[in-house]
Amino acid sequence: MKVKVKCNLGALMKRDNIKQAWLANAISYGLENPVSTQLISDWSNGRGTPAHGYVLRILKATGWKYEELFEEE
Repeated sequence: MKVKVKCNLGALMKRDNIKQAWLANAISYGLENPVSTQLISDWSNGRGTPAHGYVLRILKATGWKYEELFEEE
């Protein structure tokens, strides 16, 4: 059985008034290749899902819980 998971990044960013540029900068700290605002836009509009390493950085930067960011459909 395959479980479908929904990423709530866009809704959480809107709820907490987090801008794409801020989030991209926050999760890019220390990375050789920074995350673009376009990639944040893609994730927040359902055109992709962040890889696990980025998820950890998103959670750390925002204080959100994993269960807020992802939910089973």
